[in-house]
Amino acid sequence: MLNDLLGLTFKRPAKFVRQYFGGSLQIATALARFKADVESEAYPGDDESYHLPGELKSELPEILDRIRSSQGNQADLDLSDS
Repeated sequence: MLNDLLGLTFKRPAKFVRQYFGGSLQIATALARFKADVESEAYPGDDESYHLPGELKSELPEILDRIRSSQGNQADLDLSDS
C-alpha cells in the first residue's frame, strides 16, 4: 500500500488508492538523467571518482605483469596435475 500512496508503481493504481506523491515520475526522470549523463560521459566526473596514489599508479604495470605471470604459471600447474 505504501508504494501506491507514494506513486511508486508504473501502472494505474486501484480505484481506492489516493496518491500523495508522484514517485514513479520522479524515478523515471532520475533514471533518464542518469542514463544521459553516463552516455555523454559526464558521469562519473573527476570529483566522483577514486584515484590511485601517484606511487601506486606508476607501479601498477609491474604489479599487473606479476599477477598475469603467476596466473600463467598456475594454469601450467593445473594442466600438469591432470
